[in-house]
Amino acid sequence: MLRRYTWEKAKEKLQHYRRRTPEASVLYQIVYHSRDDLSVQWESKFQHQYGCLRDEVLKTFDEYLNLASP
Repeated sequence: MLRRYTWEKAKEKLQHYRRRTPEASVLYQIVYHSRDDLSVQWESKFQHQYGCLRDEVLKTFDEYLNLASP
């Protein structure tokens, strides 16, 4: 059975929507302020133990920051 939603029903659901604010979280603040430092400090502090910093890590941080920003 195919349900059909009217605009009024959809609008009722949206009235209760509140945007989350991930930029106010501690995780966001850490990633935001430390992202550039990570790429600079990785080689001297962690590379000997964990290997090279993969591009996917920085790409993931960038995507997180872009999705979380208003």
